[in-house]
Amino acid sequence: MLGEGIWKWGADIVADIQTWGLPIIPFELVTYLGNETFYFILVPIFFWFVHPSVGIRLLGILLFSSYSNAFFKLIFTEPRPYWVSSEIKGYVFESSYGIPSGHSQNAITIWGYLAYAFRKQGKWIYVAAFLLISLICFSRLVLGVHFPQDIIGGLLLGAACLFVYIRTTDSVLGWFEALPFARKVLYPLGISFVLIGLALALNQFIDHKDPANWETMATMAVGLESADLDKLKDAFDPRSMDIFISISATLAGLGVSLAFLQRKNYFQMERKPLAILGAFLVGFIGIGIFRVVPKLLVDGLFDEVPILLEGVVRYVRYFLIIFWAAYWAPQLFKAFGWARSLESREMAGFLKAG
Repeated sequence: MLGEGIWKWGADIVADIQTWGLPIIPFELVTYLGNETFYFILVPIFFWFVHPSVGIRLLGILLFSSYSNAFFKLIFTEPRPYWVSSEIKGYVFESSYGIPSGHSQNAITIWGYLAYAFRKQGKWIYVAAFLLISLICFSRLVLGVHFPQDIIGGLLLGAACLFVYIRTTDSVLGWFEALPFARKVLYPLGISFVLIGLALALNQFIDHKDPANWETMATMAVGLESADLDKLKDAFDPRSMDIFISISATLAGLGVSLAFLQRKNYFQMERKPLAILGAFLVGFIGIGIFRVVPKLLVDGLFDEVPILLEGVVRYVRYFLIIFWAAYWAPQLFKAFGWARSLESREMAGFLKAG
């Protein structure tokens, strides 16, 4: 841990910002641009309606960034400001460790990658990305959920991830496309289990317990009206494996779906309003079903879901979400006439076209 000295330095800055009287709702909206739910909207839009190669790369950088972020959080096991300072309110409940900031890291990787991908549109794209990244980072301070050092750590790790990703992604996709079909299916599944295993191993190596007052402070300092404190206490689990399972399952689903999609000659959406509207509605209804229904079914069968089963259900949910978005939904789009399969001559280098 970094220690109470640097926590106090950071907490003083956050507490000072919260005395400025800034409106909270706009910053809650800004910080939403770094949430998982928002990315469940953003990535499919790029995959279906802009170009599949951009959507694939966008999801890839999100998974790379999110896994590295969660991994380093477990290495540092640092608190959030409102866990350790009674002067700070947390306007968003967060149960993971603080450093590096996931919102800051994903902001620079996602919006930084999009600025890079669409750099031919002009320099304004970089200015817009910089302003959005800055707002997301600042929102985390206003909402009391990160120290300044968390933000700095997230930006540095995010910049490193973005640099490595841009330099390697074309080679990785080219290697993957050239694999036999069976390996395209088996490798992503195998890698996903390795990633979960690494996270479990790291969790076991943590040789200290978190201070008992962190849970109490994290719950009592939440500045949300009508908050269910008992539920918040139950949700407080900084060492949860949920994020690692979600990321790993999504990676597996992406790889397997691309293997099947390539056999079906990928797809290209029709640029017609009714086709776009139909694909949007059907696509997101499917995502909602696969995100919610499996969990509801299991919760309905058990009064208390066993931890192992909960992890399995989470893996299946996230695998199905991405398999639906990247394979089943495009096949439906083709069946409804909203998209077409590519011809053989259009397949070469398709994933590099974005």
